[in-house]
Amino acid sequence: MSLELFHCSIPPSYSKMTSVTKRVQNSIKGWYLRYLLATDLYIVEPWEKVVIHVLFALLFAAFWYFNYVMVASDSSELKHGHALVDSVL
Repeated sequence: MSLELFHCSIPPSYSKMTSVTKRVQNSIKGWYLRYLLATDLYIVEPWEKVVIHVLFALLFAAFWYFNYVMVASDSSELKHGHALVDSVL
């Protein structure tokens, strides 16, 4: 039995895709390492990292929600002219 029957060639586009995927993965790993080094999280225990990441996520969500509510309400007032009329009266 010949091994030629089981030979499968990888298309060139697939190898390009895997190289792009590997570059993206390496880039994300590099940015994550920079994040750990900048925040000194590389020296804490894994469970502490989880707690700190959750706190960061909650803080980010709170800031995002506050800005969303404020910007959305202010922009809708400006869009409809209510703020201008209220400030004149």
